[in-house]
Amino acid sequence: MLTISEVSRRSRVAASALRFYEARGLISSVRAQPTARRHYHPDVLARIEFIQRAQQVGLSLGEIGDCLALLPRSTPAAKSDWTAVARAVTPRLDRQVAVIEELRAQLRSDWMSRSLAARA
Repeated sequence: MLTISEVSRRSRVAASALRFYEARGLISSVRAQPTARRHYHPDVLARIEFIQRAQQVGLSLGEIGDCLALLPRSTPAAKSDWTAVARAVTPRLDRQVAVIEELRAQLRSDWMSRSLAARA
């Protein structure tokens, strides 16, 4: 089991963010008593990495939570569990990629053409 400071150091995520993720149900810790220190299973590091990467590409915490709900809570996630997460998130990522590609195409054609014409 890992302490919150160990998880924070290994994941490079602030302890306050870890507590926030836990309050939102994205990760979970084990405590012997309500006032005891938080301890995390090492599997939490993969969940945190997923949270961070998913946020970077624009997924909301709600969407991330929906994906993480596909993983088991009481045992470490197996490769098949993460495959289910990948299948669930892929359509959302595909839509995000399409929006980005559309914007890039507009920037390269319409907006650049108009910008050059306005300067002439």
